[in-house]
Amino acid sequence: MWHRKLVSSLQYLTHEHLLSASHDGTMVLWDLVNGERLGSLKAHESGVQCIGNIALTPSKSASWSSFWVRANNSTPLSTIVSCSFPRIGEHITAPRNTCAIVWGVQDYYREIVELTRLQGHEFATEFVHTIPEQHYIVTCDSSQEFRLWNDEYRCVQKFRLGGHARFFYWCADRVLTFKDAQGVDSAMQLVPARKEKYPVIQLIWNPVMSCIVSCSKERVSIWNLVSREQTVILQLTLPRDAEITACCLDDRQRKLFVGDERGHITVFNLMNGARMKLLDPFKGPVTSLSFIAQDRLVVATFGTAGIVIYDENSIVGYVPLTHSSVLRSIHIADNHSHIYDVQCSSTSFHMKQTAVFCEGKNDNDHIVVIDFEFGTLCGFCPMPNDAKRLMLRFVDNTSILIGVDATTIVAWDTSENDANHVFRVLHQISVNPRIVTALEVQVREDALLVLVGDEKGTISQIRIPVDSHLLNCPPVRLNHYRGKRILETTVLVDRDSDVVDPCSENPEILWELSTESCVSTISVNQDSIVFVGHANGTIRIINAHNGSLCGTFDVFEDKAMPEISLLTKATEKFLAERQKLLPKKIVEAVESNLRTPKQKLRLIPLKISTPPTRTPEEAMNHLIQRITSKNNSLREE
Repeated sequence: MWHRKLVSSLQYLTHEHLLSASHDGTMVLWDLVNGERLGSLKAHESGVQCIGNIALTPSKSASWSSFWVRANNSTPLSTIVSCSFPRIGEHITAPRNTCAIVWGVQDYYREIVELTRLQGHEFATEFVHTIPEQHYIVTCDSSQEFRLWNDEYRCVQKFRLGGHARFFYWCADRVLTFKDAQGVDSAMQLVPARKEKYPVIQLIWNPVMSCIVSCSKERVSIWNLVSREQTVILQLTLPRDAEITACCLDDRQRKLFVGDERGHITVFNLMNGARMKLLDPFKGPVTSLSFIAQDRLVVATFGTAGIVIYDENSIVGYVPLTHSSVLRSIHIADNHSHIYDVQCSSTSFHMKQTAVFCEGKNDNDHIVVIDFEFGTLCGFCPMPNDAKRLMLRFVDNTSILIGVDATTIVAWDTSENDANHVFRVLHQISVNPRIVTALEVQVREDALLVLVGDEKGTISQIRIPVDSHLLNCPPVRLNHYRGKRILETTVLVDRDSDVVDPCSENPEILWELSTESCVSTISVNQDSIVFVGHANGTIRIINAHNGSLCGTFDVFEDKAMPEISLLTKATEKFLAERQKLLPKKIVEAVESNLRTPKQKLRLIPLKISTPPTRTPEEAMNHLIQRITSKNNSLREE
């Protein structure tokens, strides 16, 4: 079958196969060796204007015969892109007819099948081009808007060449534009696009797997800290329309709860990345997640739905109209039944309390402390005037609540309140002119060590002295969760905002570390190692004792930066010698906690993050004891 009209385009598929397109709307496959037609297709009613090709077969020099041994009739051999001659107004009345069409060649170059249509241009597509090396497709419409499509046929970039070019010519990944026949107007080249970087929302240290769980807007990454390469061993993603807002681990450090802006909470298995179940969704974004190990409860706060308590013992999770794992939901409202928006929260099982920062109408904001077991009001925390960027943290196993406004750090005692249900202010520290953006708290024998990060990238450790009886405060109730399964409770707040006095103390800063990017989150583990997330997508590891930098990661490049591993040569030599002398049972304990054979004996260098008062030999003995005890406890479970 010959074409009935003018041939508009030719493309070599291989050195033996040719594809031709015509104004009559047909595309024909030809065998150049025998001069035979292999197959044909009516591609466009209005004629084929332009075609492009991406070969999916190996080159002549690369295992050609083995490919054809494995090939069958359905094996894709080539990807073809075509566009038509548009008719006037057809891009409005029939947009599917004016967009580029992607075709697949199979059945040993005898059949062409439609794969998809590249829809999205506002005007008719008039030009297509392929970049085989990167498997990209370039399309252009009549308004000279170009779109770049990836191998999943998703538009990854839109751009215009500028000016009023009448002609353009593509050569591989370069494009030349012409205003007229007199000369070239400009020359451009497609280069790999920069990845858009998002702030690190949350960092969690997992002591069981010896890894860092980093949470950003698009994904959750699990960083392996066992090997010297410090690579990503697992990545978890949500649907494209969901942005991650919060996450937490369970008591065994094997489940990850991820909340998003849609109000959904997804439970993942950290060992293999599988999605285990969903928890009941609520209206508004998930602003925080906390796991209570003693009762296996998940306490979540939603922007417009208040506080929700889930039963983690529920294996099924949420099944619409069938099963629910909600134990209680608590709303905070005023006398006019207006529901407050919850911006942030912190939960303490020791005090059976959840502290939330609520935004109301007419700047009537509150820090409300609620008994999450029975859904009753405990009291109010007076806050700095005009507080809008508040962060809250309960200090573990105490009755102390720490809150940070943009320029003020406030500590409250939530064990007792006065006749007006207002908790006592312990300290009020000003860090002005710094704008604090992240907060974490450590406990020492006679003080609290507050880690703060600001918008200029400075990380500081501030000491706050506290009475010993507050650090040794007994728990409110020793019993487990006794709340009944009540689906909804409302706590009424019928008062104006409580404001602290403007007087404040000067901070006692122990150390500071300056970086180049805004601090978005801070986390600290039991070995006093600080993990700092930044707005540019980097993670820094810092020694909490002296503020020295131990390593840097790039979340979006999935790699450690060059300054990782600041171990001295003497320490490295000692570790190498010590590793040879390890007893066999300790080697087995190390191996049982690692996942891949490559990383099995590389746990030792990472665990030397100990206080400076320990010698390397003491640190190694301490590490061996911890690994052995952990392995025994896991075997008992």
